[in-house]
Amino acid sequence: MFLFRPSAKLAKRMGVRLAEDDEDSTTALGDWYSTGAVIGRRQLVLCVSENSRLSVVLDAAPYATIPDRLHLSLQSVLRAIGIPRELAEREVNAMREYRVAKASNRSVISTMNQYLISLSYREVPDPYDLSLFLADTVTFSIPEHFPDHAARRLFGLPPRPRLRVVT
Repeated sequence: MFLFRPSAKLAKRMGVRLAEDDEDSTTALGDWYSTGAVIGRRQLVLCVSENSRLSVVLDAAPYATIPDRLHLSLQSVLRAIGIPRELAEREVNAMREYRVAKASNRSVISTMNQYLISLSYREVPDPYDLSLFLADTVTFSIPEHFPDHAARRLFGLPPRPRLRVVT
């Protein structure tokens, strides 16, 4: 079970009421924060894991099904960053149940704003490609600085080596 924490504007579009925190997420990636984004002419939703800052970008419509679609897209992102199939499936299965709650962590909201600025410069608004781009985007709100490294740590895996550019 995880807590899905949409922005107030997104919650209104989804047609849900935001509850106070009543439980803790039981997933490795923790609570998921989300907000709407427009890239080009495409309506998208940016979802960010509180524990790793790993992101999943989804098509916005239909708004009411965003939390249900999140775990399906997350599995492909986890596999792309090298999470073994059994660990990815365990996380995704744990995310089938969720509660909707108010956004409360300002650090995650700040990271989402940083990501939205980064996404605004992308030419091709493919949700999967945008998710992988953000997995490799530096953020100083986590000790590992890279969301994919943080996610791998949460699953007990070492970080992947980075490509070094030599000039």
